[in-house]
Amino acid sequence: MKKIMNKRLIAIGLLLCCSMAHAETYKWTDTNGEVVYGQFPPKDVKAELVKSPAKASSSAKEEIKAFEDQKQAELDQSKKLEEDQKIQDQKLEKMNIWKANCQTSKNKLTSLKEKPKVRKTDAFGQLSVMPEDELQAKISQAEKDVEIFCKPPKEGMDN
Repeated sequence: MKKIMNKRLIAIGLLLCCSMAHAETYKWTDTNGEVVYGQFPPKDVKAELVKSPAKASSSAKEEIKAFEDQKQAELDQSKKLEEDQKIQDQKLEKMNIWKANCQTSKNKLTSLKEKPKVRKTDAFGQLSVMPEDELQAKISQAEKDVEIFCKPPKEGMDN
């Protein structure tokens, strides 16, 4: 598709060049001393080429405008796709974090429930068995963590 548009642009450029080549205007002074403008000066008179701005036909202008509009639309679509992809990547990253947090919470809860005697290190670096009430509090907290971290995130979540 881009090749077709590039060929069209080249064709438009060639048309403009051809129209400019046929639209050369000359300026000379005739035998009466009057300044004359025309495309074909007499051969026996010194004529000066007058540069005039090239004027594209209305159909060429429309072609150029359509080409520019299409290029802008393609650029806008490309930007939109990039933004959509970025949003999808962010959602995927959030989902992966959610899954990891859920799995970590479940692992902690399983570990606490499966071990009847959980050891802990005190402030002095001494190992001791965690008291039952403290173990039950840790299990209760782990269950709350599972409930919190394993709840599926909301679809439109910004955080």
